Amino acid sequence: MMETKNLLLLRNLFFKAFLIGLAIFIFLIVVTAILWEPWSTFVTSTFKVEEAALGKIVVNSFLNMRIIILFLFLVPAIALHIIIKKFK
Repeated sequence: MMETKNLLLLRNLFFKAFLIGLAIFIFLIVVTAILWEPWSTFVTSTFKVEEAALGKIVVNSFLNMRIIILFLFLVPAIALHIIIKKFK
């Protein structure tokens, strides 16, 4: 079994990765909202994508990022936190 300090290190790593991912996620949402008009015009003209389809692509990307951030980083951090509390 792993030592408590190793579990603490791993938990802190997952939690900090979650916080960094959350900050990047919020930054991307804000930048997308601010630059939607010029960006969508550029993408629709360059890649011949309709704006409705572009909206679906962006929403799908944000949903996938949310799932990755929550289940890859936050859930293991919470599980390790519970395990550490049981050892103490």
